[in-house]
Amino acid sequence: MNWTRYKLLIISGGITLVLSGVLIFWILSTGKANAEIDQEISTLTQTQDRLTASTPYPSESNLSELIRENERVTEYRNRIMDTIREQQFEVPDIRRHEFGDYVRGQWVPELRQLARTSVKGGENGVVLQDPSFGLQEYLDGALPEMAQLPKLLLDLQAKAHLSRLLFESGISELMVIQPIEAATRPTERTRTPGTGGPPPMMGGAPRPARPGQAAAEPQETRSVAEMEAERLFEWAPFRLEFRVYEDFYWDTLNRLLADPNQIVLTRLAVTNSNQMLWPDYLRPLVTGTTRARPRETRPAPRERGGDMLALLQGLDRQTPAAESAGPSTALPGLSERRMLRVGGDLLNVVMEVKIYRLKPVTPETTQGS
Repeated sequence: MNWTRYKLLIISGGITLVLSGVLIFWILSTGKANAEIDQEISTLTQTQDRLTASTPYPSESNLSELIRENERVTEYRNRIMDTIREQQFEVPDIRRHEFGDYVRGQWVPELRQLARTSVKGGENGVVLQDPSFGLQEYLDGALPEMAQLPKLLLDLQAKAHLSRLLFESGISELMVIQPIEAATRPTERTRTPGTGGPPPMMGGAPRPARPGQAAAEPQETRSVAEMEAERLFEWAPFRLEFRVYEDFYWDTLNRLLADPNQIVLTRLAVTNSNQMLWPDYLRPLVTGTTRARPRETRPAPRERGGDMLALLQGLDRQTPAAESAGPSTALPGLSERRMLRVGGDLLNVVMEVKIYRLKPVTPETTQGS
């Protein structure tokens, strides 16, 4: 047999056979994929028909349950708010012409008397660096402006409440208790979109609108929680500086945290009264202290080891006024602790707090109900 003669026919047949196999495989695989797609389409069509024929969501039962749950949450919220209102201190309704008599005849004398009788942290009571509590101008006869009176009355009651907490917890000396006037409120954190440079409160000014271009509305940058806090609460920020023994210091913190009023501690700093223990880089937070250690006032040691003895006794913490104080001058602290070399030191405490109060019930404060 002459294979060369049929060579072309054999090769053509082989190629045709291979192509036929590939074509058959492709047809089978494509048919399977098409069948799967047809099945998915059929399933989706059935699901669509079922959903179209079913009752729309939410059903009446689900809606009723949602309404009942919302009523329960609202009732619980109202109980909490009523409890807060009942326990927060009251702000008296004082007219402008009555303010001087109220401060001179009731407010200041009551706190001074309470300071004298609070002998837990000192046999002479609580020593007041400012017996007028920052109200000397009103004690001298000045009257506040009508626009300042509501905030001033709120600050007075907050100051009185904080003073009672400190006196009852056993502080030995009250140096500063004053409202923080430059407190940043959330309403100040707004800026105009599309303007370059720093925000307006940082010294930047918004660019003027171009001709034919409407001025951009201020963009709200507060969170929902901040806006709700401002809608429901008013607050009074205060700075407190006092001296207290370490064991009574913990009682002070516990009383602040357990107080029924909403007191939030925003800053706290505690330093030892002996400035010899302060490093040079420490910037004192206590009013009236120096920035660095007073090396020039350190007493010279009389014997070997005198530096350590002076450090333990805290000799350099005695100011010239304290050294020249007579028997009638009230000293902060307890006499039995002043005799101790260890454990009789008073701590300098500086804290900043905010007292939050629920605003009176008005349509504005109840719009979120």
